[in-house]
Amino acid sequence: MPLIHLENIWKAYGGNQVLSGITWKIEPGNRIGLVGRNGCGKTTLFHLLTGAQLADNGRVHRQKRLTIGYLAQEPQFEAHTTVQRAALEGFRDLLDLQQHLQQMETAMSAGKSNAAQLDAYGRLRDHYEKQGGYALEARAKAILFGLGFQETDLNLKTALLSGGQKNRLALAQLLARQPDVLLLDEPTNHLDLQALDWLENFLTGYQNAFVVISHDRYFLNRVVRQIVELENGRLEHYTGNYSFYIQERELRRTHQQAAFEAQQAHIARTEDYIRRNIVGQKTRQAQSRRRALEKLTRIERPSAYRDMALKFADGARGGDRVLQTEGLSKAYPNCPLFTDLDLLLWRGDRLGIVGPNGSGKSTLLKILIGQLPADGGEMYLGKGTRIGYYEQTRQDLRPDLSVLEEVWSVTPDATLEEIRTFLGAFLFSGDDVDRKTGTLSGGEQSRTALAKLVRSPANLLILDEPTNHLDIPSRHVLEKALENYGGALLTVSHDRYFLNRLVNRLLVLGNGGWKLIDGNYNALLQQRAAAREAGIGEDSEKASRKASYEASRRASREQARKKRRAEGLEQTISELETEMARLEADMAREELATDWNRLEELAREKTALQTRIDEHFAEWEALESEMTVSRTA
Repeated sequence: MPLIHLENIWKAYGGNQVLSGITWKIEPGNRIGLVGRNGCGKTTLFHLLTGAQLADNGRVHRQKRLTIGYLAQEPQFEAHTTVQRAALEGFRDLLDLQQHLQQMETAMSAGKSNAAQLDAYGRLRDHYEKQGGYALEARAKAILFGLGFQETDLNLKTALLSGGQKNRLALAQLLARQPDVLLLDEPTNHLDLQALDWLENFLTGYQNAFVVISHDRYFLNRVVRQIVELENGRLEHYTGNYSFYIQERELRRTHQQAAFEAQQAHIARTEDYIRRNIVGQKTRQAQSRRRALEKLTRIERPSAYRDMALKFADGARGGDRVLQTEGLSKAYPNCPLFTDLDLLLWRGDRLGIVGPNGSGKSTLLKILIGQLPADGGEMYLGKGTRIGYYEQTRQDLRPDLSVLEEVWSVTPDATLEEIRTFLGAFLFSGDDVDRKTGTLSGGEQSRTALAKLVRSPANLLILDEPTNHLDIPSRHVLEKALENYGGALLTVSHDRYFLNRLVNRLLVLGNGGWKLIDGNYNALLQQRAAAREAGIGEDSEKASRKASYEASRRASREQARKKRRAEGLEQTISELETEMARLEADMAREELATDWNRLEELAREKTALQTRIDEHFAEWEALESEMTVSRTA
């Protein structure tokens, strides 16, 4: 028997039909991923499942005494509640039982109990113990710590929490309840990689049913066994994870397109037959075919959604060395972020930055673009480097400006028609371009910020969580555009699918330290798995990280030294060649044609000068060869 059964559900807002006669059963133990484009009605569907909204037509059946836990995107808490107390609210039934037991204990200590009451107390206490009541605090802490909270956060008032912390606390509270059906709306938002891994392991072992709305493809691959796609108000079901869904959906659409075309050809032939024979000897046959055509169930053409068009301009080509840091350090009071950070970014590099929340990822980006000062160390931008920066909190968008005004401000010499056409490629059309950026959804703000970035050609893109608020199709468009981008890329991201597809090196921040590894996110997982299998303890791992850091630092500094020496040689060779040109001009002067002593002197200077040029050029060639080998090793 299904836990929840939606039967022929219809729902509309004004003239916008969101759900069109859908039927859906959620069975015990289901692990479902609900996917679809932003604004297609996924959250509305959750509201119907919980009863927060009513359908226009159709029925929603729920089992009696069914418990449903819903994670909203903007949770609310009582301002005076602490983090730990709010998490414990997830165990409300056990907390009530705990209070009842305490009242019974008070009565017993006052001698106000009889044998029947003592027997009832014993049964309740046994039930409380079997349900884990005596470990409530430990269970709440385990969930909080798994989702990234620290011991020092437990007594914080919820009113002081950031939006991301409130979302994580709401998730902790919900997981503690363990309802019959979990409804999770973008639960991976605001989680770092460690917390994501914890949540995935928790859901993998979860015994009850859950439905999750998520744009995190890696997450969907790990935790769900079914994908339900909401498109054009209807549901399409796929038995498998996200990767299976992508392959199966393409196969189904190919078959549907072929069936649609075959049916259209049949309809055209039939209609032509009817036109030619509706009057004449074959009238009866034509009428029969017309009746059959009227009863025919028409196959729909597969949906063809319009995606945003995205292409990053590389900007003017700069030097091969795009960006370098030496000994860069940053700390806040009692919170070191990173120390002696050495980075070297070459043209075409793809560097991802990962680490726990609060490890300094966004801070590092702001140092690199000049918005924040470092505490120590140096940073160098390569010759001709032009930075394009994507800011995850969208504070670079002015809420009082329209989409049109915000994007037009990047290239004010462009015409109105040009900007309107350009914004159309980012799915802003008609009156959409006149909406204030402060009224836009997260996805719309992200598209606006990307539009601004595209109109600012750069040869170094620095992106802070660029996939946040983008639906899956838009993420695919962004990834394809970045794959075709010829400049260097430096990005902070929790999107593991994105990291696996795009980066070739990772900078891992955490615990005040850092390390660089070659490869993408899967390479990081393999490295960690190998360390565990080898039984590397914490001390050995620290020693290994330190050795890796020292080796990387030495190699980076040596490469930088060679690069500086090569640049110096280029300048010297240029100056010597200028001097050579001056000497040759002197030797060609008419008045020196018979001054053999002066000509001999100039010839000796020219020979010595040519020797110096040849020596410097040979050293420059050797350095260039060594650096090329180092970059490709």
